[in-house]
Amino acid sequence: MGIYVNGIEQSETTKLKDYAFAKSGVAPTLAAGVAVPAGVDAAWNLSSAYATVCASAVISSAFQITGIIAEAFSTSGMYEIVIYEGNEVGSTEVARSRTYGSTLAPMNNNFIPICSPSLAAGKAIRAKVGASSTGGSVTISVAYKVA
Repeated sequence: MGIYVNGIEQSETTKLKDYAFAKSGVAPTLAAGVAVPAGVDAAWNLSSAYATVCASAVISSAFQITGIIAEAFSTSGMYEIVIYEGNEVGSTEVARSRTYGSTLAPMNNNFIPICSPSLAAGKAIRAKVGASSTGGSVTISVAYKVA
Protein backbone atom coordinates (compact mmCIF):
# COMPACT_ATOMS: atom_id res chain seq x y z
CA MET A 1 0.00 0.00 0.00
CA GLY A 2 1.38 3.39 -1.01
CA ILE A 3 1.67 6.59 0.97
CA TYR A 4 -1.13 9.05 0.24
CA VAL A 5 -1.22 12.81 0.77
CA ASN A 6 -4.62 14.44 0.21
CA GLY A 7 -5.79 11.34 -1.66
CA ILE A 8 -2.86 11.37 -4.11
CA GLU A 9 -0.26 8.64 -4.04
CA GLN A 10 3.06 10.13 -2.96
CA SER A 11 4.81 9.49 -6.28
CA GLU A 12 2.10 11.55 -8.01
CA THR A 13 2.52 14.29 -5.40
CA THR A 14 6.22 14.37 -6.19
CA LYS A 15 5.46 14.72 -9.91
CA LEU A 16 3.10 17.64 -9.20
CA LYS A 17 5.70 19.31 -6.97
CA ASP A 18 8.40 18.83 -9.61
CA TYR A 19 6.11 20.36 -12.26
CA ALA A 20 5.07 23.28 -10.04
CA PHE A 21 8.70 24.21 -9.43
CA ALA A 22 10.01 23.42 -12.92
CA LYS A 23 11.85 26.08 -14.89
CA SER A 24 9.51 28.31 -16.86
CA GLY A 25 10.12 30.62 -19.77
CA VAL A 26 8.59 32.79 -22.45
CA ALA A 27 9.16 32.74 -26.18
CA PRO A 28 10.33 34.88 -27.74
CA THR A 29 12.60 35.82 -24.84
CA LEU A 30 13.71 39.42 -24.26
CA ALA A 31 11.98 40.53 -27.46
CA ALA A 32 8.59 41.74 -28.61
CA GLY A 33 6.05 39.09 -29.44
CA VAL A 34 5.16 38.02 -32.96
CA ALA A 35 2.34 39.70 -34.91
CA VAL A 36 -0.03 37.04 -36.23
CA PRO A 37 -2.52 38.29 -38.84
CA ALA A 38 -6.05 36.93 -38.97
CA GLY A 39 -7.52 35.54 -42.18
CA VAL A 40 -8.29 38.35 -44.62
CA ASP A 41 -10.99 36.88 -46.86
CA ALA A 42 -13.74 36.53 -44.20
CA ALA A 43 -14.35 36.71 -40.48
CA TRP A 44 -13.34 33.60 -38.52
CA ASN A 45 -10.95 32.34 -41.20
CA LEU A 46 -7.52 31.39 -39.94
CA SER A 47 -4.54 33.15 -41.44
CA SER A 48 -3.19 31.26 -44.44
CA ALA A 49 0.43 31.28 -43.29
CA TYR A 50 1.93 30.17 -39.99
CA ALA A 51 3.70 32.77 -37.87
CA THR A 52 6.77 31.42 -36.07
CA VAL A 53 6.59 32.34 -32.38
CA CYS A 54 9.64 30.27 -31.40
CA ALA A 55 12.12 28.78 -33.87
CA SER A 56 13.13 25.14 -33.64
CA ALA A 57 16.02 24.25 -31.30
CA VAL A 58 15.42 27.31 -29.06
CA ILE A 59 13.84 25.30 -26.21
CA SER A 60 16.38 22.58 -25.52
CA SER A 61 14.31 20.39 -23.15
CA ALA A 62 10.88 18.77 -23.39
CA PHE A 63 8.28 21.42 -22.52
CA GLN A 64 4.61 22.21 -22.12
CA ILE A 65 2.96 25.46 -23.23
CA THR A 66 1.09 26.94 -20.27
CA GLY A 67 -0.22 30.19 -21.69
CA ILE A 68 -0.53 32.62 -24.55
CA ILE A 69 0.39 36.22 -23.85
CA ALA A 70 -1.62 38.51 -26.10
CA GLU A 71 0.51 41.66 -26.12
CA ALA A 72 -1.40 43.88 -28.55
CA PHE A 73 -4.45 43.83 -30.82
CA SER A 74 -4.73 45.79 -34.08
CA THR A 75 -8.52 46.06 -33.80
CA SER A 76 -11.01 45.40 -31.04
CA GLY A 77 -12.95 42.14 -31.27
CA MET A 78 -12.86 38.40 -30.62
CA TYR A 79 -9.74 36.46 -31.60
CA GLU A 80 -9.21 32.72 -31.84
CA ILE A 81 -5.54 31.83 -31.45
CA VAL A 82 -4.32 28.41 -32.58
CA ILE A 83 -0.89 27.11 -31.51
CA TYR A 84 1.00 24.47 -33.52
CA GLU A 85 4.24 22.59 -32.95
CA GLY A 86 6.70 21.50 -35.60
CA ASN A 87 7.72 22.69 -39.03
CA GLU A 88 5.30 24.55 -41.26
CA VAL A 89 4.77 21.41 -43.32
CA GLY A 90 3.28 18.84 -40.97
CA SER A 91 2.62 21.17 -38.04
CA THR A 92 0.29 19.71 -35.40
CA GLU A 93 -2.27 21.75 -33.48
CA VAL A 94 -1.54 21.59 -29.74
CA ALA A 95 -3.78 24.32 -28.28
CA ARG A 96 -6.61 26.64 -29.21
CA SER A 97 -8.22 29.45 -27.25
CA ARG A 98 -10.41 32.49 -27.77
CA THR A 99 -10.12 35.92 -26.19
CA TYR A 100 -11.56 39.38 -26.52
CA GLY A 101 -8.98 41.96 -27.46
CA SER A 102 -9.20 45.72 -27.42
CA THR A 103 -6.97 48.52 -28.61
CA LEU A 104 -7.78 50.43 -25.39
CA ALA A 105 -6.05 49.96 -22.03
CA PRO A 106 -6.50 47.99 -19.80
CA MET A 107 -7.99 45.44 -22.25
CA ASN A 108 -5.15 45.79 -24.77
CA ASN A 109 -3.21 42.77 -23.46
CA ASN A 110 -3.95 39.61 -21.52
CA PHE A 111 -2.72 36.19 -20.44
CA ILE A 112 -4.67 33.19 -21.71
CA PRO A 113 -3.98 30.03 -19.69
CA ILE A 114 -3.74 26.86 -21.79
CA CYS A 115 -2.34 23.40 -21.26
CA SER A 116 -0.64 21.79 -24.24
CA PRO A 117 0.52 18.20 -24.32
CA SER A 118 4.19 17.65 -23.53
CA LEU A 119 6.28 18.66 -26.55
CA ALA A 120 9.68 17.33 -27.54
CA ALA A 121 12.80 19.43 -27.13
CA GLY A 122 13.69 21.59 -30.10
CA LYS A 123 10.17 21.86 -31.54
CA ALA A 124 9.21 25.10 -33.24
CA ILE A 125 6.07 26.88 -32.02
CA ARG A 126 3.85 28.42 -34.68
CA ALA A 127 0.50 30.21 -34.63
CA LYS A 128 -2.48 31.14 -36.75
CA VAL A 129 -5.32 33.51 -35.84
CA GLY A 130 -8.95 33.95 -36.78
CA ALA A 131 -10.93 37.04 -35.79
CA SER A 132 -14.51 38.28 -35.62
CA SER A 133 -13.61 40.85 -38.29
CA THR A 134 -11.23 40.64 -41.22
CA GLY A 135 -7.82 42.22 -41.26
CA GLY A 136 -7.08 42.15 -37.54
CA SER A 137 -3.90 40.87 -35.96
CA VAL A 138 -2.70 39.98 -32.49
CA THR A 139 0.87 40.13 -31.22
CA ILE A 140 1.61 37.07 -29.09
CA SER A 141 4.25 35.23 -27.14
CA VAL A 142 3.91 31.95 -25.25
CA ALA A 143 4.69 30.89 -21.70
CA TYR A 144 6.02 27.39 -21.12
CA LYS A 145 7.32 25.02 -18.44
CA VAL A 146 10.28 22.73 -18.98
CA ALA A 147 9.40 19.09 -18.28
